[in-house]
Order: sequence, then C-alpha cells, then structure tokens
Amino acid sequence: MNLEFNYLTDLQLGKPEWLDLRVEALLDGEKVGHLTITFVPREVFEEKFGTIEDFAREQRGIQKLEDYQRVELEPQYRRFRQFHVDTAYVAYVSVDHKYRRRGIAKRLYIEAARWVKERHGLMLAASSLQRPEVQVLWASLVADPDVPTVKLEDDRWALNPS
Repeated sequence: MNLEFNYLTDLQLGKPEWLDLRVEALLDGEKVGHLTITFVPREVFEEKFGTIEDFAREQRGIQKLEDYQRVELEPQYRRFRQFHVDTAYVAYVSVDHKYRRRGIAKRLYIEAARWVKERHGLMLAASSLQRPEVQVLWASLVADPDVPTVKLEDDRWALNPS
C-alpha cells in the first residue's frame, strides 16, 4: 500500500486561540482520510487566559468575576489548562468507508504523532470523547510494542514518539 501524507497548518476551524493542524492520508494520490489535531499554545494561553478573570471574560463572557463564580470556574479553568494547553489531541479522524480496516487510521495516528512532536515538541493525546471504533484503535496502538504510548494523568492515552 503506497500511503503518503499531506500536512496542513494554519487551519482556522474554531476560535482563533486554538491551533488546528491536519494530516491527510493519500493512497496512490487519492485522499482516503484525515486526522485533525488541535490545542492552545502555552504563549497564547498566557496572553489570553493567564488568570481566571481572563478565562471568565474570554470563555464565558463574564466581565466581573464574583466570589461564587470564581469557586465554580476554578475547576473548569484547571481542566482547560490541563487538557488544552500544549496538549495536542485528536479532534477528529476520518477514513473513507471503502478504505477502512486496512490500517490507515492507525498509520494516520502514528504519523500525526511524529509530526506534532517534530513540529511542536508535543505528544498526541486521545480525545476524551471517542467513538467505539476509535477506542478499539487506541487499544491496538497501546498493545503494539512498536508504538510508544503513555498514560496521562487524566487517564487518556497519548502517543509519544522519540
């Protein structure tokens, strides 16, 4: 199987503070799938969301944070920082129906992890929301002794190529 990859940067799929990247899989020149990676770069986080007040204003539209709101938002703020800041994760993966069950998605994950590590120095983490077939894919990645996986503090798996 002659699988090649195309790398797309500077996508703007969501809010401007997110960095969105995509790896496309091409089989004999035909696009057969893609994987979208997203994260908030640390420097952007520090600039836009450096304090809980900034987070409340930018993410929730709260101009003046009251004490009770601070208590409610603090866990969300910590989770946002842990989950999204300098943690590249898979936002979406798709392989054309007629090319499924050929290992293309697995190769997309491995290639995307290599690329995001090389380009940004980051691991590629699983999303916290996964379709059943993606859960099966992650299980195969973790079980493969040739694929460098690590378990994150929040129990998600990540690919961490050297």
